[in-house]
Amino acid sequence: MSRFAKDVTMRILLGALAGLFGGYLLGFVASTVAHIGLGSFVADSSPVLVAFGLAPYLTALVGAVLVPVILARRGPE
Repeated sequence: MSRFAKDVTMRILLGALAGLFGGYLLGFVASTVAHIGLGSFVADSSPVLVAFGLAPYLTALVGAVLVPVILARRGPE
């Protein structure tokens, strides 16, 4: 495997890990804000809160897919 291929592979793998972690954090913050906001003001918001509870996993998946795609399209710097 050439050095260029190794560099691109490492960029994509590290991008996937960064996207996974960053997406989870973004989803966690959004979920927390939704839980505090909706839980305080809406009497029966249980189904909505359960849906927002899954937000970190969805955003982590999107980040793990989207960041490597963006890095692969940008090419070597």
